[in-house]
Amino acid sequence: MPRSKSVPRKQPNDEPRRGDRSKTTANNSSSSNTEANTSAGEQHSRARSRLRRSRSSESHVQPPPTSVDRGGRRTASANPPRRLLPSTREMIKLQNTTTLLIPKLSISRVIREVMHEFGDFRVTIDALEALHESTEMYLVDLFERAQMCATHRNRVTLQPKDMKLALYLGGQ
Repeated sequence: MPRSKSVPRKQPNDEPRRGDRSKTTANNSSSSNTEANTSAGEQHSRARSRLRRSRSSESHVQPPPTSVDRGGRRTASANPPRRLLPSTREMIKLQNTTTLLIPKLSISRVIREVMHEFGDFRVTIDALEALHESTEMYLVDLFERAQMCATHRNRVTLQPKDMKLALYLGGQ
C-alpha cells in the first residue's frame, strides 16, 4: 500500500514533533534524541504490522455453522440452535422423566378422604399406586388439551375457560 504524500517519513535524526510521545528533554544529547526517535519509529512500524494482521484476519470468511445428521455427516445449518427459556427447559426435563409428579402422601390423603365419603374402606399400597398413576396421567392429559386450547386462541397463559373447553371436548 503506497504511503500518502502528506505524511513525511521520519528520519532518525529528525527532531521530535509536538505530538510525539517520546520523552526528550533539552539536556539530552543528540544521540539520545536519535534513540528516542528510532524507538518511536519502531513503535509505529509495530502498530502498522498489528493493523495489517488484524485486517487480514477480518478478510477471512468464517465457515457456516455445521451440524451432524443421522448418518454422521456434517451439514451446514442455516440457523444455529437457539437457547431455550428456563421454563421450556423445565418442561422438556419433566417430559423425559418417568417419575410421578404429585407427592405420594398428599395424593393418598385425597384418595382416603374421597373413599371415606363412600364408606369405611381400607386401601392397599398397590391400589394407592394404581390410583396415583391413573390420576396423574388423567391430569397431565387434561392440562395438555387445555394448553392446546390456549395456544389455538394465540395465548400462552392457561385460563379457566381453557380447562372447561378441554373437559367438554374430552367428553368428561
